[in-house]
Amino acid sequence: MGGIHTRRAGRRAVMATCALLAACAGETQRLEASSLDDYARFGRSVSVSGLRAAVGAYQEGSREGAVYTYVRRGDVWSLDQRITSPSPADEEFGSAVAISGTFLAIGAPRDHQPGALRSGSVYVYERDAAVGWELAATLRAPYPRQPWEAFGGSVAIDADAERLVMGAVDRDHSGATDAGAAFVFERSSAGTWFQTDELTAPAPAASDKFGSEVAIDGDTVAVAALRRDLAQNADAGSVFIFEPDAGGALALDQTLTAGDAATGDIFGAGLALEELPGGARRLVIGAGHADLVGANDAGAVYVFDAPAAGSFAEVAKLVASDGFTTTTSGARWPWRGRASSWARRAPTATRRMRARPTSTTSPAAGARRAGSRDTATMRTRAQGSAATSR
Repeated sequence: MGGIHTRRAGRRAVMATCALLAACAGETQRLEASSLDDYARFGRSVSVSGLRAAVGAYQEGSREGAVYTYVRRGDVWSLDQRITSPSPADEEFGSAVAISGTFLAIGAPRDHQPGALRSGSVYVYERDAAVGWELAATLRAPYPRQPWEAFGGSVAIDADAERLVMGAVDRDHSGATDAGAAFVFERSSAGTWFQTDELTAPAPAASDKFGSEVAIDGDTVAVAALRRDLAQNADAGSVFIFEPDAGGALALDQTLTAGDAATGDIFGAGLALEELPGGARRLVIGAGHADLVGANDAGAVYVFDAPAAGSFAEVAKLVASDGFTTTTSGARWPWRGRASSWARRAPTATRRMRARPTSTTSPAAGARRAGSRDTATMRTRAQGSAATSR
């Protein structure tokens, strides 16, 4: 919906398939950048909402970056607008994108801040029917900002465009270098964005890369630490689930790991979270370097389901039917939500059912989820704003 990702080579474009743009009824269409550029990495980040899609080209123009928005009219996706940074530099504008309705968030994790080289920024745009996408706010990490913390390397926005989550994958925390952090911002009734939560992993360790991927749906926030060590398995990866506590603040609820976790899996390389009918939830997690039998680093995808008032449990493991070595299946996939439809229709996946949960749940988890999931409770936590609004 940032961090360490598989580099998608290619000069011009990415194939936008039905699985990604969700409504093409079996058709495929190739979307291209209007400004062709060597190594632009067009397609590194992609997000879709209704009939609009956003595509990042974070290395276009010597790493200045750009974002292209598209609109679907009938059966055809057409270029709508090319967006560049309001302060262009080699900031990798477009490393992450998240679109919901008339709001678009764009990460620029190498943007300079005074006293904090490459600290990063997230730009929030709002669409005006007459003039298109306009800058509405610039969000930055709270003070003290840190050099090279990569704020904005991952971005997610909720369905109502009222909350944003962004990762700072290389932020130092509790004495641990590059442990990572994630930040939650909310939009007030006046339209300004303010920070409500700073999220970190329990017992952070160096190079955990917490915040490498983020996802949000309703009150549930998922944050990946794709290089988190598990016992003797270095870089196996973990995903942390946060839910509001009795006071409305986000608190750690579960820690998810793969049932067959192994060294170097990079579990958490991709995240997609969706609330299903009846309040149940589904979380799909990529492990871009998971080994398969006879195929090193082939990659895998894990599906976790949770009932409306229950915990996430692993229910399936998806792998490519060809199982090629170093294909990095399960690396960041460019779509938000609709995980249930994608999982049902994936024609090249082998589905492996698991009976046992592979998660750690906090003792108070059930009590927290039994309470209201009304997002209004989140608005009681107004803290100092880290946003500059228009």
